[in-house]
Amino acid sequence: MRFRVVGTGVMAGALLAGCDAGRQPAEAERIDAPETVRLAVGEPVRIGTGTSPLDGDCGKLSDGYTYPDDTETDPRLAISRIDPARIAVAFMRDPVLAISAAASEDGGATWREAEPPGLSPCTGTSYNSYGDQDLAVGVDDRLYLVSVQGDFTPEGQPLVPGTEFWMNSAVTVSTSTDFGRTWSQPEVVSPLGEYQHTTLVATDPARPGIAHIAWHVHRNPSQPQDTESHLEDGRVYMATTVDGGASWSEPETVMPARGALDLLAFEDGELLAVALVGEDPATAAMVVSRRSDAGWSETKALPLQSNTSAFLHPEGEMVLAIDMPVSPGADGTVHQVASTYDPATNRGRVAVATSRDRGASWGAPTTVADIEGPAWNAAIGAAPDGALGVFWYDAREDVPGDGPITTRARFAVSLDGASWMETALSEPFDLARGPRPHVLLYLGNYFEVKPAGPGAFGVAFAVAPPLSAGAADLHYVNVAYRP
Repeated sequence: MRFRVVGTGVMAGALLAGCDAGRQPAEAERIDAPETVRLAVGEPVRIGTGTSPLDGDCGKLSDGYTYPDDTETDPRLAISRIDPARIAVAFMRDPVLAISAAASEDGGATWREAEPPGLSPCTGTSYNSYGDQDLAVGVDDRLYLVSVQGDFTPEGQPLVPGTEFWMNSAVTVSTSTDFGRTWSQPEVVSPLGEYQHTTLVATDPARPGIAHIAWHVHRNPSQPQDTESHLEDGRVYMATTVDGGASWSEPETVMPARGALDLLAFEDGELLAVALVGEDPATAAMVVSRRSDAGWSETKALPLQSNTSAFLHPEGEMVLAIDMPVSPGADGTVHQVASTYDPATNRGRVAVATSRDRGASWGAPTTVADIEGPAWNAAIGAAPDGALGVFWYDAREDVPGDGPITTRARFAVSLDGASWMETALSEPFDLARGPRPHVLLYLGNYFEVKPAGPGAFGVAFAVAPPLSAGAADLHYVNVAYRP
């Protein structure tokens, strides 16, 4: 695992988590940014083999999707609080055929893959769609994997772009007590009968066995056959376990919304939920609600609004992407990130804002990146020492009209929330050769940044050809930092 140094005068061999001290740094890469932080960037490591074990049809149904072989997207990341060398990822395999998982015990240098039972037509169920997964680790290293499974469009009828989506899905949770070597059968928390999607999970940061899941119920054009509706459309719901996932509470309403985006848990038991509201996707806004002993608060708009849930790239392709908007920091702080793209000026921007009172008020936003071309799929993580890490994709190197959509994964670190050191996490790849499971180009809805031990962040992300064997592979990178 080689690494490169960003900044000057840094002993990189002592910085990168998971790398041997004898490995030598690559030639230093100079980024035009204030010298407030120096980075050691790990060589990207492919998560797993990049080859699907799900051979044959495995009960695939013709629902209008294309199932690309050997394609992995949507990595959701969990890093142990006990031992940050223990890392787990849950992802969509051959979207939307299966949900798979992988884990590392050596800081991301090597990975073992697993196929959790009941999360694909190859592992015990027979639906045609599995996805919207999220992953979290408890203080006892128990892993919680929440997802939806069901049938997309009735009786395998083709999906017609521009028409209303029809889904009959259930919300399920799988758990692992051996950090991803084996997984339980999925526990159904909310049964079939609704269009349920955008699932989220958050574990209690202080008490073992406590976890919360949230999800959204979308409006179906009609009631699925042979089902009974049990939840109202257009709302975010939540359920809780206090026994490590053996049982779950009845769903409670969080807020009216058109999609769930993020869920945070604080040490004193309070929760923060972020959702998307508004009927028109072009004007939908991200809002936050806080749950205390008094229940869920009235929603408040977040200070930054992302407009890249679906955008038209200058190359003429539609791209589907959603930011992972918030991360908890120390002492009740909350950090928000947002990516925006203005096609009129062809400018992309990534910005961060911070709240020191759990979303009641926010400081002035700071700009992480302001570029020519789109920026999308932003995510933020906060380290215990107050450092912030931000991930995103951008196409600043793309040459308009040449065919490929030249894209890189990028990362920036700040020690003060105001000045940022930026670097590339990947070599250039061609987004135009990436997956199209939703008709639009798609590397995933969510990507995550997590603290990976003192002075380091971990990032899992997807890349397209020529960096991938199939339409997309998953990479993991450690980024170490110091003043």
